[in-house]
Amino acid sequence: MYMRTGQNKVNGQRKQVRVNLDRAIIVKLTNGTSIQARLVNLSMGGLAIRYPAAGELGAELGLIFQLPQENSLATISTKGIVRHCHVHHEDFITGVEFSALSEEDTQRIAKFLSTRLGNRQPSGLFVSHRHQG
Repeated sequence: MYMRTGQNKVNGQRKQVRVNLDRAIIVKLTNGTSIQARLVNLSMGGLAIRYPAAGELGAELGLIFQLPQENSLATISTKGIVRHCHVHHEDFITGVEFSALSEEDTQRIAKFLSTRLGNRQPSGLFVSHRHQG
């Protein structure tokens, strides 16, 4: 599994671990339209999506996606603000910071990340950029 660290930096080091994923996500745009995109990574502070169009910086988006939880799937429904966007092959990768994450969804994401990360914590400093093997 490849992991990279999150956007926010403390003393030059990113402070949240991101887990790369490839999952469906529904994104509700500011004009009310819903689109299907791909969730490409997730952290406690936000996520990144892949879609053929760029996200508008500062726009608030609705986000609906599912994560495995024990023997079922948990649906996360939240909002986020577009913080960055860059071209990746023929698509765009849009980074979104959570802006309205409920306590229940925070716990679901933390549990999912903890399961994927093993002994590492889903928040806190992660200073190594090496692949874990």
